[in-house]
Amino acid sequence: MYTGSVPEIMKRFGASQELCLAGLTFYLLGLAFGPALSGPLSEVFGRKPLYMFSLPIAMLFTMGVGLAKNIETILVLRFFCGFFSSPALAVASGTISDCWAINPAEQSFAVALFCLCPFLGPVLGPIIGGFAGEYKGWQWASAWVLLMFFGAVWPFTIILPETYKPIILARKAQKRGMKVEVPKLNIAFVKKVIKFNLFMPLKLLIEEPIVLVLSVVHHMDLEKKLLNGKIGAPFLPIALFWLGWSGRSDSIHWMAPTASGVFFGYGLILVFFSVVSYFSMSFPPIYVASAIAANNLLRYTLASVFPLFTVQCFENLGIGWAGSLFAFIALAMVPVPYVFGYFGPHLRARSKFGYAAYFKKLEEQKELQAAADAKKKNTNRTQEQSVNSSAVELEMSSESEKAVAEKV
Repeated sequence: MYTGSVPEIMKRFGASQELCLAGLTFYLLGLAFGPALSGPLSEVFGRKPLYMFSLPIAMLFTMGVGLAKNIETILVLRFFCGFFSSPALAVASGTISDCWAINPAEQSFAVALFCLCPFLGPVLGPIIGGFAGEYKGWQWASAWVLLMFFGAVWPFTIILPETYKPIILARKAQKRGMKVEVPKLNIAFVKKVIKFNLFMPLKLLIEEPIVLVLSVVHHMDLEKKLLNGKIGAPFLPIALFWLGWSGRSDSIHWMAPTASGVFFGYGLILVFFSVVSYFSMSFPPIYVASAIAANNLLRYTLASVFPLFTVQCFENLGIGWAGSLFAFIALAMVPVPYVFGYFGPHLRARSKFGYAAYFKKLEEQKELQAAADAKKKNTNRTQEQSVNSSAVELEMSSESEKAVAEKV
């Protein structure tokens, strides 16, 4: 929506194209860093509270963009719009993983719908924002976002149930009168979140090759989930070469470079769908949101800087060579799904946060619990024997005293 109204914002505030496009950069930076906080917090407080808290705040900042009086205010507000909108991307994948945790093989359709939504926005947003900015003023780009939120997103958020299993079990335990440790917002809790939760996406990004490499590119045979990525990856460089060399001359009909977008979108959706599916099933539910947050952190951080130089790149290099530059980068990434298809099982087996480590940790916890129960049982038995021994000694002492008394 914002990019479609950029020309009107340039006229209204007399700002350069680069400065106005920085609004997109700041928004993407918000999307990058927001999940680093919202993803782990959803694993502490649950999924629904994050939706209920963050999305209305995002809409308030969106309204602030429409009421802004200068471009500097717009840039700052755009960052917070992205920051508080990010749970819709990071936490939603965790929600999908929660709903299909029993049978993950059936979650493909839900993942497909989830992948479709982030692409429909960039497709329809500039069109709606462009018409709104041209005929009603640039403020209406923000107004349409608010109307769609309160008309469709917010009612669905209200009726959405909690899906995170530990939170559901804790609430059931509380209803039955059982004592459950509830997180409290104090300094100790904040330190714990920063140490163990906030840095978890960064830790996954650094220590897990699956998260790191697939973020740049975007018990069952998980490598089958990479089939879509293997099919879609070659379409990206083909479409970019097509765009560059069919759009370099006015003598070529405009439909030729436009048609390349169909193949680029096809490949991009397949790669994105493959990455999300692979992530959702490579990590247990307690780490899925953090893994997606790590993916978003790197992906949106890289994407945020491209609007600052892409226009200049095409102007200086020309459409042909600028398109070829990005095509060569995409071409270098084509082997990635095939590499993970071969080395994926080995990487997951070594993962500190994968299912193998998760089940191993559960077994260790069971063994520790069994050892603690056995120790407690032995302690109780020892105490019982001690009590019985004391009772026997007391009885013998009593009989001895009674015998002495009879002799006297």
